[in-house]
Amino acid sequence: MEVGELRREHKLALGALGALAVAAAARYADIFILRSPGEPGSIILSKLAGTLALVGYVAASGVGWSTVGFTTRGIWRHTLLGLLLTALYMLLFEALAPAAEAWATGGSWELSFRAGFNPLSREEWLITAMLVLNMPCEEGLFRGALQTSLAECIGRVKANLAQALLFGLWHLVWPAYYGHGLLSWYAAHYVAYTAYFGLVAGFVYDQTRSLTAPIILHFLAGDNALNIRVVDAVVKAGGLQVAVIEGAAALAYAAAAIALSRQLDSSQLA
Repeated sequence: MEVGELRREHKLALGALGALAVAAAARYADIFILRSPGEPGSIILSKLAGTLALVGYVAASGVGWSTVGFTTRGIWRHTLLGLLLTALYMLLFEALAPAAEAWATGGSWELSFRAGFNPLSREEWLITAMLVLNMPCEEGLFRGALQTSLAECIGRVKANLAQALLFGLWHLVWPAYYGHGLLSWYAAHYVAYTAYFGLVAGFVYDQTRSLTAPIILHFLAGDNALNIRVVDAVVKAGGLQVAVIEGAAALAYAAAAIALSRQLDSSQLA
C-alpha cells in the first residue's frame, strides 16, 4: 500500500512537471517564434495555453481544485492577507528601500505612483486579460500543482525551494529575448528576484493552503517593485551598503509574510 501511495505521489509530481513543460513550450513559442511581446496583450496565447495545461492536470490527476489552492475557504481573510502583503511590499520596495538607497549614495529620491486605464483601448483590455490569465496560471502551476505534489515526495520546505528555483528559471526567457544572454548579470538578477518572490509566495501558500493571497500579491505587486536591484546595486554604483539595505528589506518582507500567514492559519484553526 505504501509503495502504491508513493507511486501516486510521484505520478502527481511528474504530471505537474509535465503541465509546466507544456506551458514552458507555449511560452517559448509565443515569445521567440510568434514574437508576441511586441503585440497588444503581449504573451496572452501562452498564458491561455498554460491555463489549459493546469486544467488538464487537475482533470487528469483527479486531485480537485481545492487541493491545488483554488478554494473559497477563508476567502475574505485570504483576500485581506493579500492586500496587506501588497501594501507592505509596495511600502518597502517602492518607498523605504529607494529612499534608503538615495540616502546611502547621496542621490535624490521622489515617491510617485502612476495608474491609468482607457476603457476604449483594445490594447489595454488585452493587457488586462493577459494579467488576469497570468496570475492564476502561474500561481496554479508553480505553487498549486507543483509545490503541492512535490511536498508529498520531498517535504514542504524542499518543495517550496524547488518550485521557487524553477519559477526563477521560468523567467530566463526575458533576458534571452532582450539580448542580455543567459549567463549575464541581468539574467542572474532576474532569476534571483523572481525566485525570491516565488519563495515568499510559496511560504504564504504553504501556510494558508489557498492561492487567494499569492494571486492578489502577484497581480498587484509581483512585476512592479524590486526591479532586481539587490544584486544590481552591488555591481553598479550603490555598493555593499545599498545591497545590505535592499537585502534587509527583502528579509523583513519575507519574515512579515510568513508571520502574517501563520497567524491567519492559526486563527482559522482556533
